[in-house]
Amino acid sequence: MQILLPASQIPWKWTAATVLVTFGKMSGRERRNMGLIYRRVMECQYQIQEYDKVVPKERELGELVEQERVAARNLEELDVADRRDWLMRYEKIVDEEAVVKTRDQWVMEGERLRKEHNALLDVIGAYTKAAEGFEGEARGNREV
Repeated sequence: MQILLPASQIPWKWTAATVLVTFGKMSGRERRNMGLIYRRVMECQYQIQEYDKVVPKERELGELVEQERVAARNLEELDVADRRDWLMRYEKIVDEEAVVKTRDQWVMEGERLRKEHNALLDVIGAYTKAAEGFEGEARGNREV
């Protein structure tokens, strides 16, 4: 087994997962998937933060689509001198729209992965709660 963090920095749920794998209550594949899902969730959060730096969170896709429609209509109706200004606006709107769409996809992927990760943590939590109940009974027997 390879441990990349000092033992004091390993989250208890990872330690619990390792113990569950050791005693056969959780498969090594489930633990590996848990790690992969966790890393993917972290990647999603990073990507969302990066896209938020480019386009503020407040920018909604519907608003950008409406602005694109207005800009396209103005490009058709205006003369050449005014078109250059509107063409620059149109390009900026289309770029922001692409960023917002991509950010929204990362958000949806992050939520889906977070649900999967939480489901695995619930499995670990069920075993640790059962162990806490067992330890409580053992403590009660020793006190008598």
